[in-house]
Amino acid sequence: MPEEYQGAEIRIRFPLCFVEEYKCSVEVGQEYIVDLEIVIFDDLDIEKSAIQAKEITQLADSFAYFIRGVFHPSSKKIDSGIEIVLADEDISDFWYLENQFVELNVDRFNIKIIEKVNK
Repeated sequence: MPEEYQGAEIRIRFPLCFVEEYKCSVEVGQEYIVDLEIVIFDDLDIEKSAIQAKEITQLADSFAYFIRGVFHPSSKKIDSGIEIVLADEDISDFWYLENQFVELNVDRFNIKIIEKVNK
């Protein structure tokens, strides 16, 4: 397992997403190390959350997801149970929400399949 994963094990099922790239064959029911990327078609809109929870929820039967978690602008991340990494230009307007629970909608997740987990 690559060092950047630092032994963390997270099991997530995304019913709808785009597989952007894969470096190995993909089999239903198997587990893989993946790289997730959020896609937002318009401007990023991060809002303070009244609920202190970490979650990712699919919106209806779409590719869109609702994300809630703790915002860490110094590391450019939202901790929603998994770390959502944001680009520099995405966070400049939201520093006032540092270390607070926030929420946002994303239009989809792109997934790059890195390798199969050997069992």
